Amino acid sequence: MSMIPIENIIVGKRLRVLNDAAVVSLSGSIRDQGLLVPLLVTPVHGYPDGKSEMYWLVAGNHRLEACKLLGWTEIQATITAMSDIDRELAEIDENYMRSDLTGMQKEEHLAKRKEKYLVKFPETKHGTAGANKRWEKNADCTGAICIPDVDCTGATHVQAHDVIDAVPVTSPPPSFIQDTAQKLGIAPCTVARSVRRATQITPEVRETIRDIPSIANSNKERDALASMPKTEQKAAVEAVKTGKAKSIREITGKSPKKRTKAVAPFQGENCIKDENEPWDIEAVQPPDGLQDAEAVMPPPTPIDWKKVGKEYQTKISILEDEIRRMRSTIRELKKDASSWESRALKAEAELASIRAVV
Repeated sequence: MSMIPIENIIVGKRLRVLNDAAVVSLSGSIRDQGLLVPLLVTPVHGYPDGKSEMYWLVAGNHRLEACKLLGWTEIQATITAMSDIDRELAEIDENYMRSDLTGMQKEEHLAKRKEKYLVKFPETKHGTAGANKRWEKNADCTGAICIPDVDCTGATHVQAHDVIDAVPVTSPPPSFIQDTAQKLGIAPCTVARSVRRATQITPEVRETIRDIPSIANSNKERDALASMPKTEQKAAVEAVKTGKAKSIREITGKSPKKRTKAVAPFQGENCIKDENEPWDIEAVQPPDGLQDAEAVMPPPTPIDWKKVGKEYQTKISILEDEIRRMRSTIRELKKDASSWESRALKAEAELASIRAVV
């Protein structure tokens, strides 16, 4: 960690908008306790004005602004060399772990993460099956590095230890969903659904529904909206906004589409496929090389809470009856016990009198 001038830190365009109230609150904490978590920055190469110690901010924008508010001129930071793509991925991951992001903001962060991840690892775009072949085609079973365009069955391949600059054979990168689920600690299906919502709902409609809590705060509503043709989404949202419809799900339920059974290889079970939606299997990559199912994940079936309530009420009534029967049995057993105790006392008295005579 190093102390670096605040004026030498370039913030750049951020995915997460600054929260002024949070900055003020954080500045008070930093004033009282100091900066507990340093910033994360990466050096800028070839900065136009010739300054040699400029840094891109990777994580800690709110902390940086809070320290500026306190009048600091230097700040503690961890300096790590990163590419532009790695810097953006690190920013996305750090922002995603914040608890103050809404569901929609998290979806947008994951969609951006996918965009950047595929730039870094374009070979993962269509699943890892093809990637494995591309990574393995230049290596034979002995671990030799093969000369491109030369048959590895002959003697025209070179052992890695014979070449100073030989590139080692490494494992192919994981798919976007595998990598995201592992690093962010979320389920693969959550990643797939989130990216689908962020990409299948048009930007204009996303901006509109931010001010409609019944849609913005409901995963089911956004799932239903994402399943609609993009040309119909704006009208559907307007219908909910003006009160003509109670929900997006109500609108999509008015004209049910033909649904057929289809096997979802990423789940290992049958699921419902909508014939009017793309069956894009691209994201969650199992070990056997099957491609991911990222784009189409049908919305969950609504729960009939009245039916569930009746079922539980019936179970409660049965248990109450059983308890009453058990209590009645206990009372009868207590009566029997009292009767037997009385008979035992009489028998003991008779026995004592007989012994006295004898």
